[in-house]
Amino acid sequence: MRIQLKMKPCWKQALYPIWKGYWWWLLFVLIMGSFPYWLPMEVTTQEKNVWVLFLATLTLFFYGGLILDRQYRRTKRIYERRIQRDMQAQGYPFVSFYRYQPRHRQFICSTEADDWLIKVSPTGKIERQVHWKGGF
Repeated sequence: MRIQLKMKPCWKQALYPIWKGYWWWLLFVLIMGSFPYWLPMEVTTQEKNVWVLFLATLTLFFYGGLILDRQYRRTKRIYERRIQRDMQAQGYPFVSFYRYQPRHRQFICSTEADDWLIKVSPTGKIERQVHWKGGF
């Protein structure tokens, strides 16, 4: 079974957080989007448009962060599954993960009594394993 790490852009993926538990975010966007209309009538339309533009930019910024976070967690989960499978093939039935350094694709994980520093390739294969007997 081959798992792809690259996600193809799709409108469903962009809207995924809304219908998978981020309903509160949608509510916040709707309330903040209507904020300029709560302003007194003395405020000009141009000023209201500036508010709308500012809030739209802020919303897109935070929503982009949600999408990036989701992609980070998905990639991490794929790497963890592959490491677990490879470690089980080496005879370690249980692996727990302590830290993930995405920039270097390194995991610090532990088997029953030993700790490991594992570096993975972009495809998810283990490139290097450093082993500590008895932990750090």
